[in-house]
Amino acid sequence: MTRFVGMVVLLAALIAAVGFYRGWFRAESHDDHGQSTVTVTVDKDKVNQDKSDLKQDVQDLGHK
Repeated sequence: MTRFVGMVVLLAALIAAVGFYRGWFRAESHDDHGQSTVTVTVDKDKVNQDKSDLKQDVQDLGHK
């Protein structure tokens, strides 16, 4: 069971790292009068564009 949880955490960390690198996610922080706010934004258009680009690349590999 602990291996399964470890693998899930590792997979989530990998997706987060790739997502920040590819620009799918953006994190911002604001500090107003002693209170900190962290905002994570997901760029759905970028995710969908990368997904369709990957799909096209895989289809092109199949036709070679």
